[in-house]
Amino acid sequence: MSAYDSSTICRARELHAAGWGVADICRIIRTERGVQPARSTVHYWVNDDFAERRRTETRVQKRKRIASTTSGSMRSNHRTVEFRIARMRALDQAGLSMESIAKVMALDFPDEPLTSHQVKGAVRHGRTPRTLRAAA
Repeated sequence: MSAYDSSTICRARELHAAGWGVADICRIIRTERGVQPARSTVHYWVNDDFAERRRTETRVQKRKRIASTTSGSMRSNHRTVEFRIARMRALDQAGLSMESIAKVMALDFPDEPLTSHQVKGAVRHGRTPRTLRAAA
């Protein structure tokens, strides 16, 4: 949710479409509306590619945060790559062999089974198995 009203965002987009730069748009909005949005905020409003990258980065950060706080437990239907890797690491720390971890992961996620070699690569070397990269 934006701290600015939609008319301010629309005005910024209009100015950008007319060829104004981000710094100029900030100055014009401050003069016209009495508010001073940050340059990054205006850039977010007027550049769809930048906005999509920001949203993607935010989603990835949130997934990582959730995965790190769950300790790999199956409390809810976590299907993200980050959660699966956190779960494998938690199982490894609990003393399970790579073969056993692969079997547990096959039970938890039967649509994408992993080999013990893939589990070892994920747990010990931080490599995301190809089957999980394709699922993400």
